[in-house]
Amino acid sequence: LLKDFDLDFDMVRLMMTATGTVIAGSTLPALCTDFLFEPHDIDFFCPLAHGQYVVLFLEQNGYSVGKCVRDYGKLPGVGIIWYLQHESGRSVNVVEGRTEDPLHAIARFHSSPVVGAISSRGVWHANPWLTFRCMALTTPVLSRLQPTLDSQKHVWKIIHKYESRGFEWSFGGFKAPHKCGSDFRCPATPRTSNDSGCFFIPFPKWP
Repeated sequence: LLKDFDLDFDMVRLMMTATGTVIAGSTLPALCTDFLFEPHDIDFFCPLAHGQYVVLFLEQNGYSVGKCVRDYGKLPGVGIIWYLQHESGRSVNVVEGRTEDPLHAIARFHSSPVVGAISSRGVWHANPWLTFRCMALTTPVLSRLQPTLDSQKHVWKIIHKYESRGFEWSFGGFKAPHKCGSDFRCPATPRTSNDSGCFFIPFPKWP
């Protein structure tokens, strides 16, 4: 996938190690569903005050900044987004969080398929049982969005996008019989990044 975006895996992995950056967004569910669809772009999520270094790395690899949005308001935990494009036409986004851990923003995403990340160490997902089956749940964050027309358009655009990619949506909670608040598939259950409901596959160690 990185080759399609004119990026070298080993160099990207070094950059992610040095900056604490991870890959999130639609790349993750594409990977977890054996690439039933091709992501339109790659989203790099980085800690607070590290975005400029990721942007510099991408510029050194043929990308240029088209737009920079500061104080991004559509996603909790996100501060700045740089939109970059390669000479080949491929697009990459750099998303800087408001804390020192990029997972803080990712954990507050709108729906279950994208609550996960690809780091320099491996692939992590909080909802593997659902995503592997192309099932999607809205998360509690979605219900807390301000009910403005713009936010509603943003949310429904996301839902329709994943429906077109083969995902089946469930609204208002997990429908199968379960114990609410303790089943890992239930959006009301408190989670941690290393609980037994998560999925992690490590990459090979460095030579």
